[in-house]
This record gives sequence, C-alpha cells and structure tokens, in this order.
Amino acid sequence: CVLSAEIKLFSEAQRKREREKQQNKMPCEYCIVVSAKTLTVWAEVVVALREKHTALEPELIVFSVSLQEALPRLSALLPRYTVFVAQPSECSRVFVRTVHRLTRSLDPTNSFTDTIWGILCAASLPDALLLAREHAPLTIHGVFSGTVEGGELDMFDHGIAYNELQEKVVCKKAPGQPAQACTYEGDLLEHIANDLNSSSPDMIITSGHARERVWEPGYRFRAGTVRVRHTAQGPRLYAETLTGTEVTIDTRNPKVYSAAGNCLMGHMVDEGAMACAWMHSAGVRQLVGYTVPTWYGYGGWGLHKYFTRLPGAFTFAEAFFANMQSLLHLLTSCDGARCLPGLEHDGLDGGDRVKDSTEVCKQLYKRCFNTTDTAAAIPRDRLGLLYDSDHVVLYGDPAWSARMAARPLPYTLHFEETEKSSEMITWRVTVTVHQDGRWDSPTPDDKTCSPGRPPFAFLPTSPQRVRSATVLEGPAITTRLFVLFTVSGPCHAGETINALLVAFF
Repeated sequence: CVLSAEIKLFSEAQRKREREKQQNKMPCEYCIVVSAKTLTVWAEVVVALREKHTALEPELIVFSVSLQEALPRLSALLPRYTVFVAQPSECSRVFVRTVHRLTRSLDPTNSFTDTIWGILCAASLPDALLLAREHAPLTIHGVFSGTVEGGELDMFDHGIAYNELQEKVVCKKAPGQPAQACTYEGDLLEHIANDLNSSSPDMIITSGHARERVWEPGYRFRAGTVRVRHTAQGPRLYAETLTGTEVTIDTRNPKVYSAAGNCLMGHMVDEGAMACAWMHSAGVRQLVGYTVPTWYGYGGWGLHKYFTRLPGAFTFAEAFFANMQSLLHLLTSCDGARCLPGLEHDGLDGGDRVKDSTEVCKQLYKRCFNTTDTAAAIPRDRLGLLYDSDHVVLYGDPAWSARMAARPLPYTLHFEETEKSSEMITWRVTVTVHQDGRWDSPTPDDKTCSPGRPPFAFLPTSPQRVRSATVLEGPAITTRLFVLFTVSGPCHAGETINALLVAFF
C-alpha cells in the first residue's frame, strides 16, 4: 500500500513537472520504462531510481503488453538516459532486440540510437534494488581478466589476466609496474575463484566458451568451469575444478563486467542465468554481453576502444553507446544499405530461438540491403555488423557512473562555441591527436589497436533542447545527442581534425 501510494505520488509529481516544463522548458534527462506487470512487484525499484536521479527530472512510462507502446512518449521526450526495468521472465533476447530497435526509432531523421540505455534486470527484487540504489561513482583501478592476452593490463593500476589460449600462462600487473607474463601451478579454476575473492577488482573481463549458466575459461585447453547454483538467497557462482573440487565465488565490491568474448553471457533465460549470478554474488552493477553466440566481435570488444583505451573519457554505459554508434555508422555506410532492422522487422527474427540466429540474420540482411544475393555471397563484415547490432546488451542503470581512472589519452576533443542565439548554437569541434595509432581496427574483435574507433563525443547540451543538428563542414556526422568523426586509417601525434556543427533549438 505504501509503495502504491509512492507510485501515485510519483505520477502526480510527474504531471506537475509536465506543466512546469511546458512553462519553463525544463528538460527530462531520464526515463524509466517498465511493464505494468513488473511495476506491481518492483515498484520499490522505480521509486529508488526516481529518488536517485531527481536532478535529471525522471519520467515514468508504463506499458501494458508491448514495449513498443513506449515509443510515442519516448519520442516526445528524447531523454539522455532510458532505463528499461524488467524481470528475467521478460528479458528475452527478443526484448533486448526490441530495445535496440525502439531506441533507434525515437528520432526518425537518423538511423542511430537516440538515448543512452540500459536494462535493469536481476534475479530478485533485493538484487534489483542493489543496482537501482548504487549511487557512488566508481573509479576503476583494478581488473580481473580471463582473455586472450594481458595487453589491456597496462591501462589499469593493477590486475591479473589468465590466458584462455595457453595453459598455465598468466599476466600480472602491480601498481607502478608494467604487466609481466609468468606461469602458475595448480588448477586454473582454483586460481580464478581465489583471485576474484581476494583482489576485489573494479572490472571483470572474460572470454572463452560460455553458455547461459556456464563459463569455460580454457578455450584451447581443458579446464574446469564457473557455474551457477540456485540457493534460497539467490543464484551463487562457484568454480569447479577438473577434479570436482568446488570453490565459492563471493566478491561484493561494486564493479562492471565486460563479457566481450563470451557467447550467451547476456542472455537472461531465467533467474539462474550467469548474468544474474554475477550481479548477486560478485558485486556486478553493470554488465555487457551477447544474447547470442558471438563470432564477429565488433559489438563486444569495441566497447573497450571507448572505455579502457580512452581511460576516464566515458562511463561504461557511454562507451557501450559510443561503440554501437560506430557500428551503426559502418553498417549504414555499406553500399546498398537501405535501412537498419526496425520495429517492423521484429516478427522476422525467429523469436527467441538461437540455433539458427545467423541464418535468420542472412534473411534480414536481404531485406535491409534490398538484395537477392545468395547467403554465400553476403560479405562477412556486413553480416557481422548486422548480427551485432541487436544482440549486445548493457544491464544496469545507464546513468550510474563507472569510469576508468584518468590517464593520458590518445586524442582529445574540444568544443568551441562560435555563435549562439536563442534559436541556435554553432560549435567548432577539434580533435587533437596525442599518440600515433589507427582510427580503425584491423579486425572487428581486435584487442590491441589504439584508438581503434573514430573520435566520438556527446554534444554539450540537452538532446531535448535540440530540434535538429547538422554538420556544416568537416568529416563528421551528428545527431541531437552526439558527434562522430568519419575517419579511418592511421593517425599521428600532433594532427588535428576539425568539424563545424550547428544545433537548432
């Protein structure tokens, strides 16, 4: 009853703010989208998000049957952030796919995502409240990694990376020291569990084989597994060695998790999914992962180009968003591209099946590129970009701040206001390169090239204030929310790139 009253007050306050906004043009920067079914049992989560983000003028959107019911209101508000609150029973890969397509449909003048979004989903109400109430910003200093190599370790103050390709090989980094490769004795899974429990990392990065309930850290060699066990308190993670020994994983400090190299880690089959277990027993507050088997990697590993390779420049959620816009730019720039998958394509994707997801994607490609090419003739890069465009997800509150500790950046962007009136503003945006590198990566799942993605920045104004935005000169594209430079190839220290943008209010 108390929560029902809270929600009623929320709605009344929302109507009052609407009247004030019409008079004072106060922008809504944060939307909470939730089904009526979930609102009845997770009202506390909605209230917690509202109270945490009061300064962002939060709005509540409730849908009855279909997520598409939220489209008109979201299109009218164009919030900077949107959180979709959903229980595991709702959060299928179809739901994730619909969120992608919905958030690309808010502004019909472009093909990009129009709001920084995340899905707040957890095994239970208490776990969901942990995500919703997490308030203190996270600065990331330490990492635990189970990836191909420890190349990214030098972007952290300290960390450890177990090599998924070479048995008994690990890379370690101590504060103030370069990363060092060495070997270890004993069982890999015991080391993984003990290191997770004792090192309290701020970020976890994994690769290797995975399914919805299992992670296999050894990719080219036989090793144990990390699994989920149902308990009365919630899904618990444990490591199982090759000899059957079990070690509980219990690390509770807030952290972010990139499952960039794992299949299916982002697929919420139910409350016992790996994603739910990482949140419940490992302190994960935001998680990025695939809802399908991954074979291309741009949508997963590309996140690191804007996050670990640009330390401190973006939050985890912003880096996820930026990488997806880079992906969408490449996809829409392909010869023959007619449209991106939209809400009208939702019935063409084979429902929640995964077995034939790549084959279904080939059929979708033919529609979006208006071609009758045989499946064998479809270019791998185009198919991979299309495949990744709807199947990578960020779980958690997108407005929560988790950033890498600041370090020297390979490039910086500067907005210079050149003209301003009540109806428009013009910026000259300058990219200054500080380190030699490449704007594009040699492979979609590259882990070492820097920067590896084109320059990106959010416009220094509320997207709701902007009626339209355009590039007057320079190699860039812009929306109401961001600017992306359309450059590729090598970059050299000392170079500058300029673009002139105008935003109309």
